[in-house]
Amino acid sequence: MKPLILVFLLYIFSLSLQSQQVLWAQSYEISNCNEVAALSIDTNGFIFITGIHDASVFLPYTGNCYIQKTDPEGDVVWTNYISGSVQIGDMSAVGDGAVLIGQSNGPFTYQEEQFGSSEPFMFVMMVDADGNHDWHYIDETKFGANTNISVGKLGDIALHIRGQYNVGDWIWIMDSDGNIENIKEIYAAQS
Repeated sequence: MKPLILVFLLYIFSLSLQSQQVLWAQSYEISNCNEVAALSIDTNGFIFITGIHDASVFLPYTGNCYIQKTDPEGDVVWTNYISGSVQIGDMSAVGDGAVLIGQSNGPFTYQEEQFGSSEPFMFVMMVDADGNHDWHYIDETKFGANTNISVGKLGDIALHIRGQYNVGDWIWIMDSDGNIENIKEIYAAQS
């Protein structure tokens, strides 16, 4: 009976393997890449990838970051770097650009422009289709790691943000130009 069950399971497994189709696979040259923190697809099928590279081997990965855009076939369009002590929380495509959220332990540099101060801070940064800095927002009272982004049909951006030291929860709604439209703190219900 066991051989019959084994043959049946192998048959099912082989069918599931045949049903999987890989459209393409690529390997990218990012030095000492620790992780892919987030990826998203824009309205034209271009893929944004972000993560940490050249960081220590200890979690959470904190260090320099990369932002890469590929075409729908996975070929690299551009790669840019954030230099500093940064953690990526999340990223999402907005139209043909991308918005990132993260935590920085001090100033960081993107395209030779410096952002932030010596204090730890949460940042939200929008890059356009060419990878150029579009806008950014910094808050030293919030924690940008362990965050989430969601984008609405009209380009509004919803951010789930934590307080410093990972205490407290907020939902921020921003428009696609980086203006805060609404902030709501989330409280735990007590029974």
